[in-house]
Amino acid sequence: MTGRPVALVTGSARGIGRAAALALAGHGYDVVINYSSSAQAAEQVAAEARESGAAVLVSQADVADEAAVLRMVAAARHKFGRLDALVNNAGVTIDTPPADLDGLSMQDWDRVFAVNVRGMFQVTRACVPLLRDAPAAAVVNTASIVGLRPGPQPFPYAASKAAVVSLTRTLAGALGPAIRVNAVAPGWMEGEWMQDQLGKNYDRLMQRRAKLTPLRYRAGCRGHDRFAYSVQSVCHRRGARRRRRLQRDHLSRPGAIRGPAALGQRVDPVACHGHGWRLAPADRGALVYSWPVVARDGELREL
Repeated sequence: MTGRPVALVTGSARGIGRAAALALAGHGYDVVINYSSSAQAAEQVAAEARESGAAVLVSQADVADEAAVLRMVAAARHKFGRLDALVNNAGVTIDTPPADLDGLSMQDWDRVFAVNVRGMFQVTRACVPLLRDAPAAAVVNTASIVGLRPGPQPFPYAASKAAVVSLTRTLAGALGPAIRVNAVAPGWMEGEWMQDQLGKNYDRLMQRRAKLTPLRYRAGCRGHDRFAYSVQSVCHRRGARRRRRLQRDHLSRPGAIRGPAALGQRVDPVACHGHGWRLAPADRGALVYSWPVVARDGELREL
């Protein structure tokens, strides 16, 4: 036990989870690296986290398996004795497009929901006793822009991410104010997840998507490392001060969205070409961030 805060990041062998775990390690957290099947990749993430000075626990667990989840959390308790932040990032999808209704297997549907929704709840519930003892506990759930508005993603994935958004708000009410619960909802981002989904069309479609963002270029689809910065910022209660500062700066810019958020009220994000606006602080929980925040005058603003 090092006395440092501890974060558990599910699905942290690759992509967003990997970047989030390394960002947290770089900001003073010890980390629990969770993976389901990518053992070698998880060990590589662990090695990089240790280079940042973090103590690391690597834990194999399918988040859809409650017994495995309980073993993982018990191992974290045994090694660290505390848990300050939980990032529910583990998720899966399928290849069946929405147009192929008859091709969608109900087994695939159930598997996506088992990991993306039930898994998120099971991990959160198992971690609550440890989080309640933390001085400033935070839960951050990885949602998706398709959980906020329709998109071309497979039916079970889109529906599961809408469920994540709903569960985030419900859990925030049940666990707050002692445990803050928020979600981040990425749109298209450069990285291996989108490469896997788009295959040989990756470069062409990413360029086309970038043209729909206010920035009109690929920076509008920034990668995992920049997204991870937003995740670790939401984990920090003291980060709310910076978020409010960015909120004030953003509201003062030409073309900024105004309304209830200008008064500091808790409002839902407004989707903007697959990216979002987020104008309220997250220090009380129950907020969903669409990432990245893009100012209309062409400057990328992040929470």
